[in-house]
Amino acid sequence: MTKSPRVPYGAKRLVLSIVLLLAWAGTGQAVQRGAEVADPSVGGVLAEGEGCFDCHGVDGAGIGPTRPALAGQKEMYLYKQLLHFRLAAEGKNISGVMGRRHSVMGHNLLHLGNGDLRHLAAFFASLSCPDLVGEITVLRPPKRVRHCAACHGLEGRSRKSSIPNLAGQKEEYLTRQLRFFRYSERVKNRPGGKRVRSHPVMNKQAARLADTEIKALAAYFSSASCN
Repeated sequence: MTKSPRVPYGAKRLVLSIVLLLAWAGTGQAVQRGAEVADPSVGGVLAEGEGCFDCHGVDGAGIGPTRPALAGQKEMYLYKQLLHFRLAAEGKNISGVMGRRHSVMGHNLLHLGNGDLRHLAAFFASLSCPDLVGEITVLRPPKRVRHCAACHGLEGRSRKSSIPNLAGQKEEYLTRQLRFFRYSERVKNRPGGKRVRSHPVMNKQAARLADTEIKALAAYFSSASCN
C-alpha cells in the first residue's frame, strides 16, 4: 500500500483549525465533552496527516493480523488507549496497575494533545466495523467466555463506553493482548518485569487462562458479528 504523504506540522495545524471552525458552524454533529469537542471530521484529517492509515487503514479495519480493527470501536475506550500509549511514552503510568506500552504508538502520539486524541477516537468510532460474518465460521462460545460476558457481553459487544467490543476483532491481536495481560500479572512483583499492557481486572482474569483457552476465546470473539 502506498503511504500517504506526511503533512508539515504547521500546515496540518492550520488545516485542522479551519476544519474545526467549519465543524462548529455546521450541523452540530460534534460531541461535547466538557471543554473539549470531539469531531470525527477533524479526526479524519488528523489521522491522514499523522499516518494512522498506514497501519490501521482508511477504513479502520487494520492492515495485517496483529493490527487491531478500530472502526466502530467504543469512542471512550479508543481515547483512553491513545492516552495510555502517550502517557507510557512519557514514562508516567506503565509502572502502575494501568498502562499500555507500544514504541510506535507512543512515539507518534507524544506531540498530540488530549483534544487531538479525542478527535482521533471520534473518527475511528464513527466508521462501520469490519463485520466478517459470512466469510468465517461463527464458533460456539467456549466455557471461559462466561468470565468475559459481564463486561464485554456474551457475544463480544460491550454496553459500556470505556469497555471495548471484542466481536469481529482480529484473532491474533486478541491472543496477543490476553497474553500481555497474563504476563503483567505474573511479573507484578518481579523487579525489572517489563509490562506491555496492564489492567487490574484483565491481568487477574488472563492469569487464569492456559494458552489453549486464550486461543479459544480469541477465535470465538473474532468470529462473532460486530453489528
